[in-house]
Amino acid sequence: MTHHNDGRTEIAKEIDALKKDIEHLRRDLGGTLHSTGNYGKQRLHDGRERLHSAIKELQSDIQEKLHNTYDSAKERGHEAAELSRDKISKKPLTTVLIAFAAGAVLGLFLKWKE
Repeated sequence: MTHHNDGRTEIAKEIDALKKDIEHLRRDLGGTLHSTGNYGKQRLHDGRERLHSAIKELQSDIQEKLHNTYDSAKERGHEAAELSRDKISKKPLTTVLIAFAAGAVLGLFLKWKE
């Protein structure tokens, strides 16, 4: 019977060793998952920061381009107004006749649409 008890004792020792190995594996896996989760969170945070930085840079570029476009349109408008004033002052009668003709045509067109 001692041989039988030795077998049970040996099996019990192996089961205890397996339990300990499983517990170590569980702790190691838990630590690995925790580390992986922290790594993923850090990568997500870094990606978010890069995205925010890119958006701010894009907004800055867009504002600069809009400002440049506004300045350019404003300058062209001033040039067109100055050119119009210059042409009107050189030929005031022709300008009045053209404006009168355009108004008459527009008036006829609007009356015709009624």
